[in-house]
Amino acid sequence: MRICIPMAGAINDGVLSPERSESRWAQNWVRFLSEETNHEIIAVGDPGPISWGVCPPLKNVELICKKDLNHDVDLYIDSCWYPTKQIGNVRAKGYVMVNWGWEDYKYSQPGIIYDLLKKPNYALGYTFLEREKEMTHGREFVDKTFLLPIPLAKEFGKSHFDKDEITYTPRDIFLNRQEPNNINWIETGINVIRAITDVAEKYHLKTNFFMAHELSQKSDQAGEVVRKYGIEELVSRAPRRSMYEIITLDKLMEVIDRSKVITPVIGPGGSIIEGISAGVMALTWQDLVFPPIARQHDFLLDAGASYPAIRTNLERLLTDRSFYDKMLGLYQYALRDHLYDNCQKHLNKLTQWLERL
Repeated sequence: MRICIPMAGAINDGVLSPERSESRWAQNWVRFLSEETNHEIIAVGDPGPISWGVCPPLKNVELICKKDLNHDVDLYIDSCWYPTKQIGNVRAKGYVMVNWGWEDYKYSQPGIIYDLLKKPNYALGYTFLEREKEMTHGREFVDKTFLLPIPLAKEFGKSHFDKDEITYTPRDIFLNRQEPNNINWIETGINVIRAITDVAEKYHLKTNFFMAHELSQKSDQAGEVVRKYGIEELVSRAPRRSMYEIITLDKLMEVIDRSKVITPVIGPGGSIIEGISAGVMALTWQDLVFPPIARQHDFLLDAGASYPAIRTNLERLLTDRSFYDKMLGLYQYALRDHLYDNCQKHLNKLTQWLERL
């Protein structure tokens, strides 16, 4: 089968390019299909350019810029589909629009996406099992709506409780975004830095700081962010191993491999699902996958979490092996659909739909 997958953003290093969200979904699916199947993959730079860079070329994968796309394929799968999307010069037997949740204006109201889904060869995909109810219950097109999780690994990693580094991945809270309550997240992020610095000194741990979202090509330099928010003393006091702004996925996974705890701020971004998959526990905020589990174990933090609350949860992970391993097991179970074998099962369901066309 021939499959076309656009990869949004700056794809300068193949499937290791430092992009998140929709692009990370696409990059991981390209890697999974290359490693686990014999399908021919057309990976499209959307909008381009695209190159392998530091990434070793993958089996059966052709990289191509969107402007150069002129292909006939069996399946076109796009994780960054919006109402005015122009897919380029590609002709497919079946088209799959992957989205992260149900938005009425896109799917249940007349318009380009709704009208496309009325066609027999267009289907809808979603990325997390936790979205199943909102994507399928009482909806149109449920017979061609498919769970397509982000492929993470062949198997989950073992517990990192004995590692000696803390990694701070604040996602994009330090960018100049005009979003509601962003100032609360900035204050929370600074509280996290304070807590990391203090516990790292107490327990003789090293720290890794990502001072801006690793995907953003417009983000402030890490040092500028530190100065802007007056946290020079905090960061300099931490027994820091490294500070990053943007790194490729292979380098990010090297950091995760050394880490005992990841301390995200805002949602499941900042490489949290990669960390959980690898065996690293994380502080938990109001995001998509883990809050129900965290809430049951008095481990859920709010947007305005105080320094004492953050430090309490952080020390709980650092000192209580039983709690750490229990929560890691529960979190990894919540990501079970993202293992390669289960991704293959979901792909098979999609293939069966395609065969019926």
